[in-house]
Amino acid sequence: AICCMGAGELCLGPTIHNLYTLLSPANMRGFFMGILMLSLAFSNLISIVLVRILSLDATASTSLIESLVIYQNGFLRVLYVSLGLLTSFVVLLPYIKKRLIANSSKKM
Repeated sequence: AICCMGAGELCLGPTIHNLYTLLSPANMRGFFMGILMLSLAFSNLISIVLVRILSLDATASTSLIESLVIYQNGFLRVLYVSLGLLTSFVVLLPYIKKRLIANSSKKM
């Protein structure tokens, strides 16, 4: 599974980089590439946190019901964090659009 994920990242990586350079405003390409790299780094850190939240204790014997409750609570936490991030992005969306339009119209 890890080999397939690595191969997928190697195949999709150049495509994502190409789309970032094509779709970002000309004067902000470096900024958006930095955001892409930071998002990839933070996604690796977030995956470590998720594994710790959703992992079961290897030494303790847990029943199926107990493990279901642990996974349910973990995924509910993930849902709440995702909804919080979505809400903050929706609130900031008009400001982001205004900044992008202002920066792209300065160069034209």
